[in-house]
Amino acid sequence: MIKNNTAMSISAKMRLFLLFVGISLISFPRVIAQSAGDPDNGQTVVYNSTTEDYDISWWGYSGRTYFIQHSLDLLTWTHLSEISTGGDSIITISMESPAANNFWRISSIDKVSSNPGAADFDGDGLSNSAEISYGTDPLKADTDGDGVPDGVEYQLGTNPKSSISNTSDPTNSLALKVHTPTG
Repeated sequence: MIKNNTAMSISAKMRLFLLFVGISLISFPRVIAQSAGDPDNGQTVVYNSTTEDYDISWWGYSGRTYFIQHSLDLLTWTHLSEISTGGDSIITISMESPAANNFWRISSIDKVSSNPGAADFDGDGLSNSAEISYGTDPLKADTDGDGVPDGVEYQLGTNPKSSISNTSDPTNSLALKVHTPTG
Protein backbone atom coordinates (compact mmCIF):
# COMPACT_ATOMS: atom_id res chain seq x y z
CA MET A 1 0.00 0.00 0.00
CA ILE A 2 2.77 2.45 0.75
CA LYS A 3 4.21 1.97 -2.76
CA ASN A 4 0.84 2.73 -4.29
CA ASN A 5 0.42 5.92 -2.24
CA THR A 6 3.89 7.06 -3.30
CA ALA A 7 3.03 6.42 -6.95
CA MET A 8 -0.19 8.36 -6.56
CA SER A 9 1.56 11.29 -4.94
CA ILE A 10 4.14 11.37 -7.77
CA SER A 11 1.32 11.17 -10.31
CA ALA A 12 -0.54 13.97 -8.54
CA LYS A 13 2.61 16.08 -8.46
CA MET A 14 3.14 15.47 -12.18
CA ARG A 15 -0.43 16.53 -12.96
CA LEU A 16 -0.02 19.67 -10.84
CA PHE A 17 3.25 20.48 -12.62
CA LEU A 18 1.70 19.97 -16.07
CA LEU A 19 -1.28 22.12 -15.07
CA PHE A 20 1.11 24.89 -13.97
CA VAL A 21 3.07 24.68 -17.25
CA GLY A 22 -0.17 24.70 -19.29
CA ILE A 23 -1.52 27.76 -17.46
CA SER A 24 1.83 29.51 -17.89
CA LEU A 25 1.85 28.88 -21.62
CA ILE A 26 -1.71 30.12 -22.01
CA SER A 27 -1.08 33.18 -19.85
CA PHE A 28 2.00 34.23 -21.82
CA PRO A 29 1.22 34.35 -25.57
CA ARG A 30 4.73 35.61 -26.24
CA VAL A 31 7.31 33.05 -27.24
CA ILE A 32 10.13 33.70 -24.84
CA ALA A 33 13.44 33.95 -26.61
CA GLN A 34 16.05 36.63 -26.52
CA SER A 35 15.09 40.27 -26.67
CA ALA A 36 15.41 42.10 -29.99
CA GLY A 37 15.77 45.47 -28.28
CA ASP A 38 19.55 45.62 -28.38
CA PRO A 39 22.28 44.50 -30.78
CA ASP A 40 23.35 40.86 -30.42
CA ASN A 41 20.28 39.95 -28.39
CA GLY A 42 18.57 37.64 -30.84
CA GLN A 43 15.02 37.74 -32.07
CA THR A 44 11.52 37.64 -30.64
CA VAL A 45 8.34 36.15 -32.02
CA VAL A 46 5.04 37.45 -30.67
CA TYR A 47 1.70 35.84 -31.55
CA ASN A 48 -1.39 38.06 -31.77
CA SER A 49 -4.37 35.74 -31.24
CA THR A 50 -6.84 38.40 -32.42
CA THR A 51 -5.31 38.84 -35.87
CA GLU A 52 -3.56 35.44 -35.96
CA ASP A 53 -0.35 37.22 -36.99
CA TYR A 54 3.16 36.58 -35.78
CA ASP A 55 5.38 39.63 -35.29
CA ILE A 56 9.04 38.73 -35.78
CA SER A 57 11.58 41.27 -34.50
CA TRP A 58 15.37 41.37 -34.55
CA TRP A 59 18.22 43.86 -34.54
CA GLY A 60 19.11 44.85 -38.11
CA TYR A 61 22.67 45.99 -38.64
CA SER A 62 23.58 48.60 -41.25
CA GLY A 63 25.27 47.05 -44.26
CA ARG A 64 23.26 43.81 -44.05
CA THR A 65 20.22 42.53 -45.89
CA TYR A 66 17.97 39.97 -44.17
CA PHE A 67 15.94 37.10 -45.60
CA ILE A 68 13.31 35.24 -43.58
CA GLN A 69 12.62 31.54 -44.04
CA HIS A 70 9.58 29.61 -42.79
CA SER A 71 9.08 25.92 -42.08
CA LEU A 72 6.24 23.81 -40.77
CA ASP A 73 8.44 20.78 -40.00
CA LEU A 74 12.06 22.03 -39.66
CA LEU A 75 12.95 19.95 -42.74
CA THR A 76 11.59 22.00 -45.63
CA TRP A 77 12.35 25.73 -45.58
CA THR A 78 10.95 28.38 -47.91
CA HIS A 79 12.06 31.98 -48.24
CA LEU A 80 9.34 34.51 -47.55
CA SER A 81 8.90 37.44 -49.90
CA GLU A 82 9.93 39.95 -47.22
CA ILE A 83 13.52 41.17 -47.66
CA SER A 84 14.72 43.74 -45.11
CA THR A 85 17.75 45.99 -45.03
CA GLY A 86 19.33 46.73 -41.66
CA GLY A 87 19.72 50.24 -40.30
CA ASP A 88 21.15 49.69 -36.79
CA SER A 89 17.65 49.41 -35.39
CA ILE A 90 14.96 46.85 -34.69
CA ILE A 91 13.28 45.30 -37.73
CA THR A 92 9.75 43.97 -37.24
CA ILE A 93 7.66 42.14 -39.80
CA SER A 94 4.24 40.53 -39.43
CA MET A 95 3.48 37.08 -40.81
CA GLU A 96 0.17 35.27 -41.10
CA SER A 97 0.08 31.53 -40.64
CA PRO A 98 -2.89 29.41 -39.64
CA ALA A 99 -0.62 26.38 -39.13
CA ALA A 100 -0.17 24.86 -35.69
CA ASN A 101 3.62 24.56 -36.08
CA ASN A 102 5.60 27.54 -37.26
CA PHE A 103 9.35 27.92 -37.37
CA TRP A 104 11.30 30.89 -38.70
CA ARG A 105 14.95 31.55 -39.29
CA ILE A 106 16.70 34.67 -40.47
CA SER A 107 19.70 34.67 -42.79
CA SER A 108 21.69 37.71 -43.79
CA ILE A 109 24.29 38.83 -46.27
CA ASP A 110 26.74 41.72 -46.00
CA LYS A 111 25.35 43.43 -49.08
CA VAL A 112 22.81 46.21 -49.41
CA SER A 113 20.75 47.61 -52.21
CA SER A 114 18.19 50.38 -52.51
CA ASN A 115 15.93 47.67 -53.99
CA PRO A 116 17.02 44.32 -52.49
CA GLY A 117 14.26 42.42 -54.30
CA ALA A 118 15.58 43.48 -57.70
CA ALA A 119 19.22 42.84 -56.75
CA ASP A 120 20.99 39.54 -57.48
CA PHE A 121 23.14 38.98 -54.39
CA ASP A 122 24.38 35.52 -55.40
CA GLY A 123 25.21 36.54 -59.01
CA ASP A 124 23.35 33.69 -60.72
CA GLY A 125 21.34 35.85 -63.12
CA LEU A 126 18.06 35.81 -61.15
CA SER A 127 16.89 38.64 -58.91
CA ASN A 128 16.40 37.89 -55.22
CA SER A 129 12.61 38.23 -55.62
CA ALA A 130 12.57 35.92 -58.67
CA GLU A 131 14.52 33.30 -56.73
CA ILE A 132 12.07 33.50 -53.84
CA SER A 133 9.11 33.10 -56.18
CA TYR A 134 10.79 30.12 -57.97
CA GLY A 135 11.71 28.51 -54.65
CA THR A 136 15.47 28.70 -55.17
CA ASP A 137 17.96 30.13 -52.68
CA PRO A 138 18.69 33.85 -53.26
CA LEU A 139 21.96 33.48 -51.34
CA LYS A 140 23.27 30.44 -53.24
CA ALA A 141 24.07 30.74 -56.96
CA ASP A 142 23.52 27.01 -57.55
CA THR A 143 20.66 25.89 -55.31
CA ASP A 144 20.81 22.21 -56.29
CA GLY A 145 24.63 21.98 -56.38
CA ASP A 146 24.86 20.55 -59.91
CA GLY A 147 27.40 23.11 -61.14
CA VAL A 148 24.89 25.09 -63.22
CA PRO A 149 23.78 28.49 -61.83
CA ASP A 150 20.07 28.87 -61.11
CA GLY A 151 19.62 31.61 -63.72
CA VAL A 152 21.11 29.45 -66.47
CA GLU A 153 18.90 26.51 -65.48
CA TYR A 154 15.84 28.73 -65.55
CA GLN A 155 16.75 29.96 -69.06
CA LEU A 156 17.34 26.38 -70.26
CA GLY A 157 14.07 25.19 -68.81
CA THR A 158 15.71 22.73 -66.42
CA ASN A 159 14.89 22.53 -62.73
CA PRO A 160 17.28 24.63 -60.60
CA LYS A 161 16.08 22.72 -57.52
CA SER A 162 16.98 19.24 -58.83
CA SER A 163 20.53 18.21 -59.70
CA ILE A 164 19.28 15.35 -61.89
CA SER A 165 17.43 17.73 -64.23
CA ASN A 166 20.66 18.37 -66.17
CA THR A 167 21.97 14.82 -66.26
CA SER A 168 18.88 12.66 -66.77
CA ASP A 169 18.93 13.08 -70.57
CA PRO A 170 22.48 12.79 -71.99
CA THR A 171 21.24 13.95 -75.41
CA ASN A 172 20.16 17.33 -73.99
CA SER A 173 22.80 19.33 -75.84
CA LEU A 174 21.79 22.61 -74.21
CA ALA A 175 22.54 21.23 -70.75
CA LEU A 176 25.82 19.70 -71.97
CA LYS A 177 27.00 22.99 -73.47
CA VAL A 178 26.67 24.78 -70.12
CA HIS A 179 30.01 24.90 -68.39
CA THR A 180 31.00 26.85 -65.33
CA PRO A 181 34.76 27.50 -65.42
CA THR A 182 36.69 26.55 -62.33
CA GLY A 183 39.28 29.11 -61.53
